[in-house]
Parts: sequence; structure tokens; C-alpha cells
Amino acid sequence: MISRGSASRAALVASVLVIVLLCTGCAREDSAERAGARSLESTAPGETAPWPRVDSIETSAPLMAMDEFRLPPGSLLKGHSDRMAVFYDANYDGNGGNRIRLLDLVTGTHAVVVPGTMGPSDDFTILGVRCSDDWIVWEEENGDVLQHPLDGEWRLWAAPIIPGETPQVGEPVKVRGIVSTAVESRPLFSVVGDRLYYMTNQAPNPKQEGALRGSRVRAIDLATGEERVVYQTPRNMMTFVVQDGCLVMSEWVSTDSKAIEVVVYDLAAERVVDRAPLDNRMEVSHYPVYDGEVMAWAENDVDLPRPRLYVKGPDESVLLLDDTGGDPLLVDGRIVYEAHPKTQVLTGYWTERAQLRVYDPATRTWFVLTDVSEGEGWEGGIGIPSSESTLVVSIDTPAGLADSRDTVVRVYRFR
Repeated sequence: MISRGSASRAALVASVLVIVLLCTGCAREDSAERAGARSLESTAPGETAPWPRVDSIETSAPLMAMDEFRLPPGSLLKGHSDRMAVFYDANYDGNGGNRIRLLDLVTGTHAVVVPGTMGPSDDFTILGVRCSDDWIVWEEENGDVLQHPLDGEWRLWAAPIIPGETPQVGEPVKVRGIVSTAVESRPLFSVVGDRLYYMTNQAPNPKQEGALRGSRVRAIDLATGEERVVYQTPRNMMTFVVQDGCLVMSEWVSTDSKAIEVVVYDLAAERVVDRAPLDNRMEVSHYPVYDGEVMAWAENDVDLPRPRLYVKGPDESVLLLDDTGGDPLLVDGRIVYEAHPKTQVLTGYWTERAQLRVYDPATRTWFVLTDVSEGEGWEGGIGIPSSESTLVVSIDTPAGLADSRDTVVRVYRFR
């Protein structure tokens, strides 16, 4: 089991998940003072959720250490380690997604470290990006895999991070050459120290005769280039991260079911140490999270404008956490997620807020960390491994926080 604590973006995630689904045959301003305690109330009173609601109490946000940094507008958070955070830099002559910016979370210094794709003059664009304190890794993709999931291509590159006053990287190295999405799906990947772990799916399809269904996770020593398969399964995976020395993977139980099982594989012991059914009733939105005790995931309901967020604890009971919750992260055993509650301001007129909420399963209490009255709210990234104490969030041109266009980044230390 994993210890409880451990060390536009929707379209980008969807492009990864659509290729998997089709191949398998399936598919802000600060929080104001708030009067009184209240539970996580329903924002869709006419709808009935399949699970009972969490009986929880709102509390005031505690004092915690926080650093704030400013980046150019259009900097999209893609991943972070203890020391570094990596962003798409979309402020590039209107050609967004083809530069990578690195931010030092201690000093606040930042720089563009990858000015574009590595091909001489091709149609590839940078999509997935992750980092450790020592390396950045990025995926370059060619083709519209949302519309034509079997007609795309991808490749992987990496570059070592060079310590210094301003972030910089060394010579990029090709990790994986051009791969057709008819052969292997676009990869999901995590970087730990100088080791890259990446997952791909395969499935029978008209463009790849003899292809077998299954998923593989490979490990590459970025310093030596040595590569090996560390895990494989005849199932297809939806998501994958590395945390606490384990692969944490969500796998479809079968090709004709939406059911997901979370599988935990200990890299040192080289064996599966935990299996936990998600108990989802509908399609899962983005990444579920799990730390060995607490599990959270969002489900898409075609009849609702927002996903619903569910939580499952050690007692195996499933509870509805929020009617408008999504993209959960685990920090210090607490669930951090995006919520979009509605408030009635006039008869028949509702306004929607964008909040980051923090829920503690141990005490069943929650608080609002950030609150924006309109537009896009603060975001904490997608597919970030659970953390013992660090939460990195960002927002582009937040109302009330900047007179000019900036991306504002906050680093919260929960303990």
C-alpha cells in the first residue's frame, strides 16, 4: 500500500484519452470571509446522485506558507517536482504550445528552456510535459488524434536541468523516435529523478494487423538510455502516475464496461501490492487519485453541465463529495479540487464561481482556498502525483490580482 502522504488543458488530456477509448472499442480573487458553517450542498437539486452525499462542514482556511510568482500570460502548468515547475509557454507569436518554460519554485526565476519542437521543419507540436528536479521530458505530436485517433504520430524528448541562478537545460536527447498511434497510443509519463516512466496502450485496429490488446509501462534511465518494461497487462489503462516508489494506474476492467480498477505496483518489490475498484457508474473525467487510503474521482454525466466528484475511504464506502467538482489532487492526505458552485442572485438568475476547495477525509471538513467570481479559476494541473505538502496552482490574468496580463503562480505548503 502507498503511504497516505508522498513526495486549452482539457482538450490536451482528451486527446490522450480519446485515442485510448477508440482503440479499445469504448472511448480569481482570494476567498472572501464566509459566514457560518455549511455542508457541500447540491447545486443540482433536481438530480439524484447514485451515492449518498458526504456529511461535511465548511471551516475557515488555515494559515499556511505561500509563495507567489508571475509569468508571461498563457503559461499553462503541466507538472512540478519539489523544486521545479514546467509550463507551456503559449505567448509565442500566436503559435501556442511550442515553447516550454521552467520555473524555480524556490527562487522564482524562470526562463524558456525549449524554444520549439526538435524537428527541422515539421508539423509536430509539443503537448505532454513533465519534470523532476533533474530532467524535463516532453512529447511532440503530429496529427489531430481527437478527430483521427489512428492517424497521429508522437515522439519523446528529454533534457537535463542545469543548476544555476536562472533555469536552463542541457542538450536535448531523443528518448523515443516517431511512433504511429495505430501502433501505440500517445504516452502518459512521469519523471522521477533521472528516470522516465511512460505508458502506452495497444489494441486491435484496422491499421495495425495482428495488434494485441494491452498496456505497457517502460522505464528509461535518462543518463544512460537503458530501457526496460517494468509492467504490462492485457487490459488497457486510462491513467498512470508514479508516486511513493509505485506505479499507480487506472485500468478498464473490460472493453464493454466503464468500470475502472486502480492498480498499485511496487517498483522495488516488482509486484502488485494493491487493487482497488473505483466503483464508478459513468465515464471517469481525467485522472482519479489514490494514496492507499483515500480515493477520489470525477464522473461525467451527460445530463449535467459539470462532472460530479466522489470520494472513497478505507471503509470502502463511496460518497458524493461535490456536484460540480473535478480534477482532484492529493496533498497531505487531503483532496484539492476545482468546484464551480452556483449562487442565485435574482429570481431565475444564477452566477457561477470558480473555486479551489480542500477536503479533509479524516475530519470531514473543507475550506475554500481560492475563489474567483467569474471566468476561469485557479488550476492545479492534471495527473500530478500525490504530495506530502506542496500544492502548485496557477491562473491566467485573474480579476483583481493583476492590472496587466500575467500568469500568476502560487506555491502552497500545507505543512
